[in-house]
Amino acid sequence: SDPWLQAVVSLASYSGDIKIRFTGSKSSSYTGDMAIDDVSIDNPPACASPTNVSVSNITSSSVDLSWTAGDMGATSWEIEYGQLGFTAGNGTVITSSTATGTTISGLMPNTNYGFLIREECPGAPGTFSPDLSGSATTLCAAAATWTENWDNPSYGTGSSTTAWGCFEKVGTSGSAYISASSSAPSQPNYFYMYGSSSAFPTLLLPEVTNHTAGTHRLEFLGRTTNSSGQDWYIGYMTDPADPLTFVATATFTVQNTSSSSNLILHTVTHGALPAGTRMAIQHNGSVSGNSYFDDMQWLPIPTCDFVSGLSVDAVGPTSADVSWTHAGGNAQSFNIEYGPSGFTLGQGMTMSSASTSATISSLASLTDYDFYVQADCGSGDTSIWIGPA
Repeated sequence: SDPWLQAVVSLASYSGDIKIRFTGSKSSSYTGDMAIDDVSIDNPPACASPTNVSVSNITSSSVDLSWTAGDMGATSWEIEYGQLGFTAGNGTVITSSTATGTTISGLMPNTNYGFLIREECPGAPGTFSPDLSGSATTLCAAAATWTENWDNPSYGTGSSTTAWGCFEKVGTSGSAYISASSSAPSQPNYFYMYGSSSAFPTLLLPEVTNHTAGTHRLEFLGRTTNSSGQDWYIGYMTDPADPLTFVATATFTVQNTSSSSNLILHTVTHGALPAGTRMAIQHNGSVSGNSYFDDMQWLPIPTCDFVSGLSVDAVGPTSADVSWTHAGGNAQSFNIEYGPSGFTLGQGMTMSSASTSATISSLASLTDYDFYVQADCGSGDTSIWIGPA
């Protein structure tokens, strides 16, 4: 994941036939590797490129770029930038008359940026040196809402990485990392955590602007390999770098499912948190096991909450009983949509129920069906659909 660095070597001091080779050396312990690409031998440009690019003072919206002038007589530099991997000529271009560097502002938080720096040749206006490249990732910024599916290729997978965008595993206890899996609801990854009576992994969540308001909650898809479910705490940390400062405010249970691809939608509401703290989740040490998370979000608490615990029972030749729970308590009725397994929501058969269960009849025999349920709180206020079951 380290950025590529550009190196330029002058051959002006050599004569005759020149042979070039690359060698690598290491100390007593092997700690990495090296790679070489895009090697070229060419005539020198009309003027030298700037060198020694560096990025400093990185914030959520700005970075400071600095470099060394390629020609002491140069007075103008052109900087082009965009999200890492952008095509030269399609980025944002600014100019600088300062030989040592410039500040680039107006950037987006938690974003990888690439930079190209070229020097205007002294005495030849409009003629530029070859580009010097650099890159940086802006810091996270507090937000009112956020969503994360851990599918960003820059995050990487496996236990060697402990920070992913605006999330971070704090401390060494337990396991927490991104895992690639064909059963992840949003491909290709989900987030894996292991906890036990002696291992308490702590995951620091992104900073938000409204954690003191009590108006938002955590939503995510999750499952556990433990048959009785797995308990986790949600709370806050007074020191984001120290897991011992974690204070639990609520407990939630990640439910078990028999299918590795069926992660259940969970919600966690914990009220207002103290100012100056960061939200986090931590294993509570009660039951050992693995938990898997995907599509985690911090969202406003809906006025019409969705149903949970959707199940199908008493399946007969042409009928089935569907039941669910509704923690919101303000639903006036519930909408049910069903159809052959795999049908597109919105194109199935519908009915409504005044209670948290319904018997669906007139089904085709020997046919697999999917069922979805939506809470209706009146005046057009409905929840999201939950299913299939």
